[in-house]
Amino acid sequence: MSEATKPSPNGSDWTRLLTDPDLVSHLGKLLQTYREVSPEQREAALLQAMREIKNTAVKARYRGAGATCRAAPS
Repeated sequence: MSEATKPSPNGSDWTRLLTDPDLVSHLGKLLQTYREVSPEQREAALLQAMREIKNTAVKARYRGAGATCRAAPS
């Protein structure tokens, strides 16, 4: 069977996390979440942790951009 015709495994492909700089910098938190939560609740807990990480990162970027815009002379 060729690679193109192999069925994909059930579940999510979490390898794309490695391409997101916000999430890569928090892999420790994500791994801890993975270990501490039961398998039945794991995906929901990981998604919630990723939402929190991304929200924090977006807010930090927004604050940083706002500070540089206000500091620029008119």
